[in-house]
Amino acid sequence: MLRVCNPLWSHFHEQEPSMSISLDSPQVHAISANLHQAFVTSGGQPLWLAIDGSENPLPDIDGVDWHPRPSVTVRLQHPEIATHWHPRWFALHLDKARDAHILNHSIVWALEETSPQNLRSGQGRRIAGWFIAAEPTAQAAAMHWANLMVRRVPYAIGWQLLRLHDPAVLWAVWQTLPREQHAQWLGPLLQWHLLNPVGELIQLTEPAPGRDTAPRALLPELSAQQWQDIQNIGPLHQAMQQLDASAHLDADAFKQRFQTGLHALRRAKQLRLDDLHSLSLFAQLAMSRHPLFDQHPELQQLLQQRASDEPLGGVLCDLAEQDWQRLCREISVPHTPRSH
Repeated sequence: MLRVCNPLWSHFHEQEPSMSISLDSPQVHAISANLHQAFVTSGGQPLWLAIDGSENPLPDIDGVDWHPRPSVTVRLQHPEIATHWHPRWFALHLDKARDAHILNHSIVWALEETSPQNLRSGQGRRIAGWFIAAEPTAQAAAMHWANLMVRRVPYAIGWQLLRLHDPAVLWAVWQTLPREQHAQWLGPLLQWHLLNPVGELIQLTEPAPGRDTAPRALLPELSAQQWQDIQNIGPLHQAMQQLDASAHLDADAFKQRFQTGLHALRRAKQLRLDDLHSLSLFAQLAMSRHPLFDQHPELQQLLQQRASDEPLGGVLCDLAEQDWQRLCREISVPHTPRSH
């Protein structure tokens, strides 16, 4: 049995995204320049374009035939994963005009995929990012990445799929990892570039000179808390979409809101909340009302009296806006009993 560690499975539709980006956009030029610089400083190693799997054909570019291009398939070894869902990596040599043209198109696609309209319509993010591997063929990196994505979890039955080729998932998982694990996760990759949730190019790397990039037989271990955090990415992602967070926050503020929601969901698990809607609502309240809203004595009483099968919305449905305002004021200062 295969379970997805978070419900961010992308659904790729044939219609065009509702947001259109021009190849001549200054944002495209800036991202392209950064990726060209990474290619130059790598000493001529290919810059790989990572595309998430889909039964849809590869994106169309005039004059580009994808089939003969040098590529690597990340083979996810599980019978429930059809081969057309396996991610594909395409080698780009940016000193060639055709490859530089493909890079710019991929940047446009990636930017279009981050638009709130695109995400709300149910279209997934198919451009996973761009990376440089420690060896030119990237075969060892593909094996390492496949092993990261399909693995057993100590407390669960069967196999778990970590959808790291959705950049929203990879960005979120990276936030749960301590710095000392970054090099282990990158393995034979020197650096991975992706668009973060607010559409900025970021680089995932561990700048440790001389670090060992050889493939390892043992994968980096995750603690029970890390696995729980990864499981919480789904409801947290849904909560942030409901708040439309990426449309109004810069990268640092978005990351702070993400961490607020993540810590709140750790507390939600202790309250026996386990359905997607309740967890998402709990995270929304922490991010929009107060980071510690559930610590107010009145709310603690409501939550502790909740029946095991009662959704969170039903517990809190009688709270009016003025109640929320009072509760948030009181949680921000030492609580004193109200006089009657």
